[in-house]
Amino acid sequence: MVVGGSIALAALSRRSPTSPVSSTSNATPTSTASSPTQAPTAAATSAPSPTSPPSAAVGTTLYTYNGNSAGVNALAWSPDGSRIASASSDSTAQVWNASTGGNAVIYHGHRAKVESVAWSPDSNRVASGGADTTVQIWDPSTGKHIYTYHGHSLQVNSISWSPDGKYIVSAEQSGNQGSPVTVQVWEAATGNTIVTYRGHTDGVYTVAWSPDGKHIASDDFDGAVKVWDPTTGNTVASYNGNGTWFCGLAWSPDSQRFVAAGTDSSVRVFDASSGNVIYSVIIAGIQTSIWAPDGTLIAAGESGQVELLNASSGNKVNTHHSQSGNILAVAWSPDSKRIASGSSNGSVQVWQAQ
Repeated sequence: MVVGGSIALAALSRRSPTSPVSSTSNATPTSTASSPTQAPTAAATSAPSPTSPPSAAVGTTLYTYNGNSAGVNALAWSPDGSRIASASSDSTAQVWNASTGGNAVIYHGHRAKVESVAWSPDSNRVASGGADTTVQIWDPSTGKHIYTYHGHSLQVNSISWSPDGKYIVSAEQSGNQGSPVTVQVWEAATGNTIVTYRGHTDGVYTVAWSPDGKHIASDDFDGAVKVWDPTTGNTVASYNGNGTWFCGLAWSPDSQRFVAAGTDSSVRVFDASSGNVIYSVIIAGIQTSIWAPDGTLIAAGESGQVELLNASSGNKVNTHHSQSGNILAVAWSPDSKRIASGSSNGSVQVWQAQ
């Protein structure tokens, strides 16, 4: 399959969704294609300073957010540290105060389950995507719909914003009877498609933009992991899982490595320049993995718990046990002190990680 970029104009839908529902009590406290014309490398811009509340003892559950009525498929902590966003199988995306679990804004713009959610680098917009094949951009303070990207014909599994906030990359699920699978890079302000990546032969589970803005990594249900150039769509490095497919792919802060969770119960850390595996750790029932912003730890979600690993060696550092259900999503606070973990039962726990 040819790998490359194509230029197209995405149709934008400017419709207003059902008014968002606001709540202040959803938290339970715990006591204690061809070459593109314009797609510059997305260099990081200055972001708001993250907020850091007083620390509790490591492992302490700070609160449980119960606003989702079905499984939590994705979580994202705002870059300024003040809010958390979730994507759920109840067809909503939700945003709430990261410190208290209150002041919830519930977005009802999707017509089916929501699989992915991502913050803009300035924390002023949220992108969410799901089974209705759309990516929707909206205001996290009001729930007001901004526009809808219609560049996909299949379920949108994953979204990532470029570090400079100018572009979004979105990846889709596989279809029936050999439907083509694409990853799209498009302008966040207009929805204009810049690059269409066709390097995958099956549905793409995760897509992630590197912190330095130079590369995108994506994994699929055939077991392929690809690193590619967002300006051209050219593949830079690749890895074949030989029957193992990966999810929960996330970059290291220095953009030199990335981590992914495998269906063979492995957490693998890859060299981004070559696609080679640096080390692999077995964690039974692994569902997702994510690198801490300070680079020291990796969080890996599994059945009912989250394992914290030393990012350099893969050695287990700590385990958080207090949540029921399968942990489908994990997000670090920008200061690397707290973790939000989302379960198949709809709950989100926010707890002290270090």
